[in-house]
Amino acid sequence: MSTNEHLSRFRFHFEKNENMKYTGHLDLHRTLERTFRRSNMPLAYSQGFNPHPRMTLAITLPLGCTSSHEIVDFWLNEPLPIDEVASRLKKGLPPGITFVSIEEISIQAPKPQKAVQSAWFTVSLKETDTTIQEKVDTFMASEEVIIDKKRKGKMKKVNIRPFVLEMKANENAKDIEMNLTALPSATGRPDDVMKSLGYAINKINIHRTKIILNEEQV
Repeated sequence: MSTNEHLSRFRFHFEKNENMKYTGHLDLHRTLERTFRRSNMPLAYSQGFNPHPRMTLAITLPLGCTSSHEIVDFWLNEPLPIDEVASRLKKGLPPGITFVSIEEISIQAPKPQKAVQSAWFTVSLKETDTTIQEKVDTFMASEEVIIDKKRKGKMKKVNIRPFVLEMKANENAKDIEMNLTALPSATGRPDDVMKSLGYAINKINIHRTKIILNEEQV
């Protein structure tokens, strides 16, 4: 049984590439768990009748999306130099996950999902659209943007405008950058935003570029 005196905690930043874009949240968690084991990490485990590795992802990435910034915290039950942790991880990573950086953080720090504030995405159209800027401007100038969403088996009308903090179209008439809220009670989805702009999901590619954390809680 591990005690806090013996635990160390690390925050791993990584990319999720094309090879894993259709790997869901739970499967990604299992993949990372296997990666840590393959890397000979002395993972700490939870207590109770069904112990599991102490690790937690910051935020779910929508299925079919790629990302250049994902975050997972994990706990070790014995101290290891950060250079050694990084070296082991790099050797054990599967195709589809790319090492970005790693840092050691306080055991007492909040879990990453409690520190997440928002996330930046780049959405690319598969074909250019000269009206893209006008559509973005109309969205940002609106007080409400209502879409139909299924919740608990029922269709409901949802105002997604408060979930979009910033949005701009690039000059290439193809890419949109957006900063969406990522709070437990208010999480924006890029596919919902694009739907409201008139674009079908099969006509776009979505890539998360940055997870924004509340620095006071890190």
